[in-house]
Amino acid sequence: MMKFTQEEIGQITEHGLSVEEAERQIALINKGVMRPELLKPARINDGIVSFNEEEKNELVGFWEENSAEINAVKFVPASGAATRMFKALNFIYHNFDEITFSEIKEKAKEKAEFMKAKEFFENLARFPFAEDIPEKLRNFTETDDLFPLMNFLMNENGLSFSNVPKGLLKFHRRGGKTLTPVEEHASEALEILKNKEEIKIHFTISPQFEERFKKHFAEILSRTENRKLNFEYSFQHPSTDTIVAVGETLLRDKNGNVVFRPGGHGALIKNLNELDADLIFIKNIDNVSRREIAIKSYEYKKLLGGYALKLAQEIKRILNALDSGNITETELSEAIKFAEKNLNIFFGETERAFQFERKKELLFEKLNKPLRVAGMVKNTGEPGGGPFWVKTENDLTNLQIVEKAQIDLSDNEQREILNASTHFNPVDLVCYVRDFKGRKFDLTKFVNPDYGIITEKHIEGKDVKVLELPGLWNAAMWDWITVFVDVPLFTFTPVKEVNDLLKPEHL
Repeated sequence: MMKFTQEEIGQITEHGLSVEEAERQIALINKGVMRPELLKPARINDGIVSFNEEEKNELVGFWEENSAEINAVKFVPASGAATRMFKALNFIYHNFDEITFSEIKEKAKEKAEFMKAKEFFENLARFPFAEDIPEKLRNFTETDDLFPLMNFLMNENGLSFSNVPKGLLKFHRRGGKTLTPVEEHASEALEILKNKEEIKIHFTISPQFEERFKKHFAEILSRTENRKLNFEYSFQHPSTDTIVAVGETLLRDKNGNVVFRPGGHGALIKNLNELDADLIFIKNIDNVSRREIAIKSYEYKKLLGGYALKLAQEIKRILNALDSGNITETELSEAIKFAEKNLNIFFGETERAFQFERKKELLFEKLNKPLRVAGMVKNTGEPGGGPFWVKTENDLTNLQIVEKAQIDLSDNEQREILNASTHFNPVDLVCYVRDFKGRKFDLTKFVNPDYGIITEKHIEGKDVKVLELPGLWNAAMWDWITVFVDVPLFTFTPVKEVNDLLKPEHL
């Protein structure tokens, strides 16, 4: 075990971590995290359910008939800055004191950053934020120095694209107005939760942007005719930060203080756990689209909500019967068939041989968990995670969303399974988080802490390995009941870099 000084212990505990947790994190950094063992990709009719038009309409109708009685909230991780969106522009801004559009076009033949910058400047007038750029900067010629324009885009005295929350950027134009992702998510919440007396939408944000978000929430509320909308927000807990070590030594900053880093989106399981809700819709801040496409995608949010609600009701019925003891052997057999067919919950050979009473207990254990119904889109080569069957501790199969960074790519078999995957995780989830007696699950008890991600960073002048906590929709939901649903590709329209706003789903 690593020995900490009293000063280090004080800083660790003051940050909200226990000494034991700090030791566990350092052990993972030095020894490595566990990697999930992929058995095969989840596919349609083999881990991913697909609904026809009639079934879709039935589930959408079920949601609309029952949603008024459900305490539901829309949850949007939105704490990140838009820095990566402007990576290409940042590269040029920080490496050139002056540069013309003509020079950028010439260099575009050699380097991707210049190619992306060329596309950006060629289409500048088409971006919704173009109206905020002074006309003399916006109307440049081939030989004008573009540094003043980039300075305005990146600098805090201008649009501050180097340090602005993605949720507050102008993404779309509609009806003569420009709209941010926050506004687009509010529009979605107003539609999928329209039968509620109160429409709650919760954003996780960074403390330094709190006032800007609060101001924007107020502006939206002043414009909307629907007075049921309720904006909520929270910050990522400092106690979910991870410690940074170089070998057996804690990394310190220039002032001698122990260095901590945000634990990644997996830290948000605490924020999710604190929501007062039965059912939670989760979707990333940048996954929005222009109105015509968004309206079509709303139907699939309702489909996921309806399916989650229908499954949760049947799970609750079975658990009540098991809890009361009022279940026959035939009914137990039917309940097990339902769990295997609809919830991907399986019994091993040894478990199938259990006596009636023990089998009841086991089914109760397997069903008394939070439920997630996750939309999956066709794989088009986007970086990120996907749906897989993985091996569990008791040698049974389990459905999980696994990130590429979690997979051992040096293992040929694992790499082949990854390459054979047909679907991609767009982060489109509906979670039911109350038990059969209406009590909230403690979601932190269903996390598998050993499945984080280790990445390499350059911090305080040193190359170090840092630990990210198990991802929110990855191992943070490891022990949940998991159901995957095939949804159309048009429901996934992320903006990872600024030129994505030029795609048809956004213009």
